[in-house]
Amino acid sequence: MDMLQYSCSVFPNAYSTDPININIELFLNSKKYKEAILELRAEQDKKKRDQLKAQLPAATISGTFTRRSIDGLKEYNGLVCLDFDAKDNPDKKPEQMKQLLATLPEIAWAQVSAGGAGVFAIVCTNNTDPTKHSQLVAILTEALAQMGLVADKACKDVSRLRYISYDDAIYQKEDYKVLNTQPILEKADTNLKPRPLIIRQPPTHNNSKTVNKVNQLITALEGSCRDVTDNYDDWLRIGFALASEFGADGLSFYHRLSQFSPKYDHAATEKKYAELLRNGRRVKIGTFFKIMEQNGITI
Repeated sequence: MDMLQYSCSVFPNAYSTDPININIELFLNSKKYKEAILELRAEQDKKKRDQLKAQLPAATISGTFTRRSIDGLKEYNGLVCLDFDAKDNPDKKPEQMKQLLATLPEIAWAQVSAGGAGVFAIVCTNNTDPTKHSQLVAILTEALAQMGLVADKACKDVSRLRYISYDDAIYQKEDYKVLNTQPILEKADTNLKPRPLIIRQPPTHNNSKTVNKVNQLITALEGSCRDVTDNYDDWLRIGFALASEFGADGLSFYHRLSQFSPKYDHAATEKKYAELLRNGRRVKIGTFFKIMEQNGITI
């Protein structure tokens, strides 16, 4: 089946919660919002740009959803949509990014993003397991980095929205190669370094539902050996949330979450958590739940 005939869920704007399902081709090839997109690209004020962008329709390229979260996933199609932002690729213009992407047989589609400075690309895969989506994105991101293209790590969220765009020089490959994900996922799982589980016990001073929920989510993460801290900002936000909710007792959780990172260091994690405790930044535990959700970790 042609990738463009897959279905996606489209939301009228960033604030909408009621999607409709259409063929991806209708979304990607639409020129209905050309003037609105050109207005967005011409706007210099970032706040106004964000407001204009939020008014554009947006789609979940990787499947159909009843709502914008992984729990709302209705049908997964195996498509991976990758973002290449200008800030992460300052030495490349959009056309240069598309030219690099066009050298890969697995890239089915590449197009300038709504803002005009970046590019998004779609890879068609035979993956049928949405829980593997984030791991697959991480593998593809690492491979593309070796070509000099830095992808946005937030693409690991299977429910991530893609704003409608306009590009008069879209790259489309009709005879694209469907990426066989089984061998690369198996290789990635084989290469996971076994690490000692630091502490399995939740904080003992508090037996609230929040503690139980956090503990169950981290236990699920440990079962998958998934790294949810490869984004440094996410690592900090997780630490702030745990420190705010549990104080010093959250350290055991922080170790368990951090241990699957190839950069994990026990002493460095202890030091960082102590800094977060002293900082006192009020990041609520909901931030932790959101990051876990974005990484496909569920109870």
